[in-house]
Amino acid sequence: MYADRFAPYTATNIHHSKRAHVPGYRAEVVRDGVIVAKISIPDNDAAVEHEFTSVAHRFRFEQHLATLTPEFFPEKLADEETMRACFLLDLVDAVHADAQLRRMCQEHTVFRLKGDVEDHWRELDQPYSPAVARAIREEYRSGVDVIANEIFGQAKQEVGHA
Repeated sequence: MYADRFAPYTATNIHHSKRAHVPGYRAEVVRDGVIVAKISIPDNDAAVEHEFTSVAHRFRFEQHLATLTPEFFPEKLADEETMRACFLLDLVDAVHADAQLRRMCQEHTVFRLKGDVEDHWRELDQPYSPAVARAIREEYRSGVDVIANEIFGQAKQEVGHA
């Protein structure tokens, strides 16, 4: 959901290290199923260390960045290096947020109302079902922005007869 805006890039193998000499995140950047870069995001620094697996992958990545509209980044960025770092950092954050939201949807019905902060979700302590979704829509009417379980296709099937 959040990570979709970074397509065709995604991040995989995201690991958080809490060790004193290397605190922070490490991840791989993937495009079309191929690892194109390895990144490290230290906890105590805004820098994003990155290494592309080939010159061609870096060139293709730079071409992709050049196609992004100014609205892609919420703030004006000073230079290409900052744009690259922000894209990679935001990509890892988005993939991490998607994974966290998917975990929430496994046991709860998760939704947001119009006007709610974009990355904050309301949870019902019930697994998703079409009946629960109907109840939410009846209670909040046109105020429902999205039910996350439906986006991820994690709707628990209702037990019934065929």
